[in-house]
Amino acid sequence: MLLVVEAVVQGPNALDPAKFMDLRMLVMNGGQERTVREFEELFARSNLRLERVLPTTSPFSILEAVAVRHAGISSREERK
Repeated sequence: MLLVVEAVVQGPNALDPAKFMDLRMLVMNGGQERTVREFEELFARSNLRLERVLPTTSPFSILEAVAVRHAGISSREERK
């Protein structure tokens, strides 16, 4: 399991502090915040699946990702 604490950008019409953080990161650092869909794609490239997004009382969420098991690989082989 992988836990990531990150701001997640909400839908296009949502009043969302992450959108301002996204703009600030883009202008100052050349970076960006991500949507849930973008996190799903990012994790998939690393053989992870986004299991759930847990909101917090802060502007950040906790994203829980788990390893994707491939057909034909036993859990014993995964531990090697």
